[in-house]
Amino acid sequence: MSESEVTTIPKLRRVLKDTKANLDAMIGLSDGDLGYGTDTVILYRQNGNGAANWEAITSLAAQDIMSGLEADIPAVGNSREGSIYIVVDKGYICTLTIGAWVKSYSELFFAYAEATLAQFQANAGTGDFVSAPQAINDNVVGDHAQADTINQYCQVLFTPIVKVDQWRLYGHALQNANGDYKLQYLDAAGAWQDWVTGIPTRVATWSTMAIETEVITKGIRIVATTIDSSSGPASRAGELEVYHS
Repeated sequence: MSESEVTTIPKLRRVLKDTKANLDAMIGLSDGDLGYGTDTVILYRQNGNGAANWEAITSLAAQDIMSGLEADIPAVGNSREGSIYIVVDKGYICTLTIGAWVKSYSELFFAYAEATLAQFQANAGTGDFVSAPQAINDNVVGDHAQADTINQYCQVLFTPIVKVDQWRLYGHALQNANGDYKLQYLDAAGAWQDWVTGIPTRVATWSTMAIETEVITKGIRIVATTIDSSSGPASRAGELEVYHS
């Protein structure tokens, strides 16, 4: 290589989005990583390696820092010059510059963690199942969550946003295996999306662990789509597990 030639070596930087306390608690950070504090509404840059080295690089008002899907980038007329939009589904940041959204960082990726079973079981299930939605993820197959009406659901929320790609379901002895559920995931924009459909109700055994398309999510719902004809009638689920392989 001659003295006048220059070789550019690109560097990947992670972009993280969480409360400032959770950003401070993260490990494995590298110089140049970016973190958006959802509570402080500040974009930080990692200056070194460690929790004490987050350096604020923005001082915009809360309404000037936004996040969401690429399809939902706001019209330029609705935002102020210099505003920042974090594109959560594609992994880049854009800045409103001279009346146009410009990719500020186009080689970034979001370092969402792969969910563990412990994370799925950390927050008790909630929802409008007719009984015991908390039983859906309590790590006890002897109790059960029960639905008696189509579209009743149990949901489990993750803290923070994670990636999932597999699930399995434990049933209940009082099932005729002729009902159905579907699984939904809560996307980065806060909308519930269908993930897996046509999951049959089952007796008191585990289904095979199913590997699905990976999704980035804030939570998982199991929704009754056909009610089992067993006593009640009612669809009963002893336990649900959703995490990353």
